[in-house]
Amino acid sequence: MRAWLLLIAALSAFDAQAHRFAPSLLQIQQMTEDSFAVTWKTPIQTASDIALEPVLPENCRDEEISPWIQEGTGKLQQRRVRCEDGLIERVIAVTGIPENQSSVMLNITLLEGVSHQAVLNPEANSFRVPREPNSRQVIGRYAVLGAEHIWAGIDHLLFVLGLLLLVGGGRRLIWTITAFTAGHSVTLAMVTLGVFDYPVALIEFLIAFSIFVLAIELTREREQSKLWRHPWWLAGGFGLL
Repeated sequence: MRAWLLLIAALSAFDAQAHRFAPSLLQIQQMTEDSFAVTWKTPIQTASDIALEPVLPENCRDEEISPWIQEGTGKLQQRRVRCEDGLIERVIAVTGIPENQSSVMLNITLLEGVSHQAVLNPEANSFRVPREPNSRQVIGRYAVLGAEHIWAGIDHLLFVLGLLLLVGGGRRLIWTITAFTAGHSVTLAMVTLGVFDYPVALIEFLIAFSIFVLAIELTREREQSKLWRHPWWLAGGFGLL
């Protein structure tokens, strides 16, 4: 009975709710002492008429702007800007994040090889470039982004519900959900950073299929269920979707 309920909910949510969340990428690379290459990649489909727009510090001015290029489900624009006195202790922001219920991955690479990463979200849509990077803060922000992405989608919640019904409580459940979150955060970062394109139709089919497989496993005895014996490995693999 619980398997059929989970399957019906999964199929009803398949088209309407799967993966609405898509982060943008703002990449800034220092070329000379006051010259920077800016790459801005953002989804074509947005949740609002208000566009996501990068806002560079007041000491920066555009020198060259390329036309938009479509890349998979997103669009990309490159700019060459000149920023007198550089970017240290300057604020970089992106407008339109709250209206689009989205996030932006910010990646800054300076001449000295020092890099800064940040996740801009509706609660914090700006970033002040520090003199020294804070790796602990970066890891924390990526973890929060992965968790927000999971809890924002009903397909993710259905999968977590299925894991709860299958695994039960205790440490097994904690490790299983952690593996799912870690796998999903890896894919989210790789897609945003342009490591590979995001085939939406295929991924949405695989997500629905993974929930279907989980529903089938719920009909079996625990001793016969591979998911029950090794929940974290399969949860991490499904999390990559």
